[in-house]
Amino acid sequence: MKTEIQEPPSAEPEVVAETAASESEALLKDLAEQKDLHLRLAADFDNFKKRSRQESEARAVAQKESFIVELLPVIDNLERALAAGASRDSAQFHQGVEMTLNAGRASSHSRRNSRSRCPPHQLPSHSKDS
Repeated sequence: MKTEIQEPPSAEPEVVAETAASESEALLKDLAEQKDLHLRLAADFDNFKKRSRQESEARAVAQKESFIVELLPVIDNLERALAAGASRDSAQFHQGVEMTLNAGRASSHSRRNSRSRCPPHQLPSHSKDS
């Protein structure tokens, strides 16, 4: 007994062409959507990097300004101590140096406390920790 291989009924060539065209259109549409999504994500990430850099620079400027503001009274006290030293009044000179020392200690203590609360990546660039 001989078995015959039956081929499936062939579809109309027009139906196959229409199916292929619709699949191709769907794939092209999906590709365009994915490309658009990729471009949007890339732009969002670029904006995030720029915003992060600006925030980091602004934070560094604010920290430097804060340090300078803390340092100004120390400089003023040193100038007073030098001026008093020129007048040869050792009590005024001693008082000026003492004021400078106390201001420096307070500033140093304040900065140490603020660093202990600050994550390492947010420390000012002039610190020894970074």
